[in-house]
Amino acid sequence: MRNQLIIRIINGIPIGIAIGFVISIAISIALQDGSYHACPPALITTAGSELNAVIVQTVLSGILGATLSAASLVWKVEEWGLTKQTVFYFLICAVVIGPFAYINHWMPHSLAGFLSFYSIFFLVFFIIWIAQYVIWKYRIQALNKKIK
Repeated sequence: MRNQLIIRIINGIPIGIAIGFVISIAISIALQDGSYHACPPALITTAGSELNAVIVQTVLSGILGATLSAASLVWKVEEWGLTKQTVFYFLICAVVIGPFAYINHWMPHSLAGFLSFYSIFFLVFFIIWIAQYVIWKYRIQALNKKIK
């Protein structure tokens, strides 16, 4: 299990950075000024320069990716049912991603921004969970047919 944890952490870093990059593209699109913004303007102000902001966002995105990847080991705990695994993974993700999103200014620093961010987070989590559930259900059915 320890080796799996280390592998997931190492693999999660570049995945987190890639997702951070995609988020920067989404923010650039949302700002609708035709420019690419490597990070939110508010983070540049907070960090003191664009370079500092990009470094902060990249490092935090890598840490976030490593953390969420490590948390996915929850799915390997066979003694837990799917409901318990889902709840634990969701809670870990929700608790971890909030501060990172706040620091990186991926959400407005307001109650409305917080609620909007977590509403989107829940919706995306739910859609991905349903898609994975359907995929694995289909794979299991296919394997059971081969066994019979």
